[in-house]
Amino acid sequence: MIETVIIQQGSAYGCSLLCYTDESYTFEKTTFVLRIFAKLFKKETGATPHQFLLSTRIAAAKYNLSNTGMTIREIANSCGFEDVSAFCSQFRKRVGCTPGAFRTMAL
Repeated sequence: MIETVIIQQGSAYGCSLLCYTDESYTFEKTTFVLRIFAKLFKKETGATPHQFLLSTRIAAAKYNLSNTGMTIREIANSCGFEDVSAFCSQFRKRVGCTPGAFRTMAL
């Protein structure tokens, strides 16, 4: 039985989830807690956890493109993207240009 689910603000990525329980999780219980978390997270931030994570990663990538000499592959990896193609696709979708074009405009 889940006794408490708390959303804490102020961690490095905005929120953290604390679950206290007196019994082990089953798949159904874990899924239920994750759905509650996602709903509360979206209510507080206006974005799903996945959208928020992607926005945070893209913001870090924009900073690195503007302020470092890292390659696009290095930036993609440092921002949590394992695949450069996926990084470039998400970057273009969210920013409106490729990472290379963004770097050129920022310099």
